[in-house]
Amino acid sequence: MINLGTLLKIEVIHVQHSARGGRFYEPQAPGFSAFQSASNTILEMSRKLH
Repeated sequence: MINLGTLLKIEVIHVQHSARGGRFYEPQAPGFSAFQSASNTILEMSRKLH
């Protein structure tokens, strides 16, 4: 996720912890507007490379 963020020039990725121990991520860049799981965040970031 950090490597993708670097390629997309995303400097900040917020992390939110759930009550059940899950982690959700939200890159701080245009086009990213919601917290989501790591796998979905990586998938979305990968799609923005193309």
